[in-house]
Amino acid sequence: MIKRIFIALVLTVFCVITSMAQDVEVEGKVVEYTNVTKPPVGKKSFDVEKLAAVTVTEQGTTNSTITDVDGIFKITVARNSVLVFEYKGYKKQTLRINGQNKVFVVLKRKRG
Repeated sequence: MIKRIFIALVLTVFCVITSMAQDVEVEGKVVEYTNVTKPPVGKKSFDVEKLAAVTVTEQGTTNSTITDVDGIFKITVARNSVLVFEYKGYKKQTLRINGQNKVFVVLKRKRG
């Protein structure tokens, strides 16, 4: 009897640990490319503007955060979740995490 209780307890602990491992802490930076130029030869040249106060939300939930003054954010989400990035005057961007813990996001301004 004690052996069965012990096995049940071990399985319960294993399930709890496994379910906790389904979340991932994602760190990232949100920027906008500015002053994009295409030289006659070579790669495009551009400056990077950090975007503060961008809303970062786990799609389908109320779990969200905002970027700091350097465009940096941290959020804990489900391993296979989708992050939604929204900022007034910019196109909404979505990004599937797929277990990544570091991301770099470029937002584009809305036209018109």
